[in-house]
Amino acid sequence: MTISMHWIDAIVRRFEGVGWAVLATCAVLMPWFGIEQPMAGPVGEGFEVLDAIVTGAMLAAMVAQIARIIQAPPAEHITIRTASWLLLLALCLIAGRLTWILATVGDVHMTVTMAGALLILAASVLLHAAGRVIYGNPG
Repeated sequence: MTISMHWIDAIVRRFEGVGWAVLATCAVLMPWFGIEQPMAGPVGEGFEVLDAIVTGAMLAAMVAQIARIIQAPPAEHITIRTASWLLLLALCLIAGRLTWILATVGDVHMTVTMAGALLILAASVLLHAAGRVIYGNPG
């Protein structure tokens, strides 16, 4: 397991510059390309499977964040502890709202870019929480 983690670490560090370019493109330029229409009418309609995947990912991220908070060291700095609780609150609100909409309406009407953004957020929380729970608090 250690060898593969070193390999992944080397790849991530090598392509970090590309990551900044992708970040700038997605965060700054992508919304202005007009790829998706504004949320009105049937935009996002019919993607129930994607809605369910995103909702499941957000619920999993919420559970992972709870585990991360429970496993936090007792002397964890208050800013990190507060940030962890605020992230958990945001995840609960998002996951709760998505679950409620799916249960009552059956279709969230979420655009593909919004679904992608929430999946990336969930993956980030899952990776961060898993890293903290599995490898502990390095600092």
